[in-house]
Amino acid sequence: MFSGEVPMHDLRDFGVVLAVTQGRRPQRPSHDLCRIRGLDDNIWDLIENCWADRPSERPSASQITTRLYSLPKFPLDPRETDTFDVFLPWRILGSQPRHPFSDLTFSPEDANQI
Repeated sequence: MFSGEVPMHDLRDFGVVLAVTQGRRPQRPSHDLCRIRGLDDNIWDLIENCWADRPSERPSASQITTRLYSLPKFPLDPRETDTFDVFLPWRILGSQPRHPFSDLTFSPEDANQI
């Protein structure tokens, strides 16, 4: 997202799985494009927290949201929100999946109250 490259782009398929199971994680990209896109120490710390080996040590989606909204220079994203496509299996089952980011419905002003 920050670098424009797939994480661990130097590895292929099973090599990525093997590397992750061995505890390897992508290196922090250092080129200027990442900084321009907002990769700073706070974001990198959050990324590393999400990579904790034990799931109980990883932040929840709510904790991640809170941390992002509390950043000193919280950037507002002016892009339109995407449209969530309902896939065929969901239509067959007759249930409606929720958009993966549907919980992120509060405004940056709400972050001041957290």
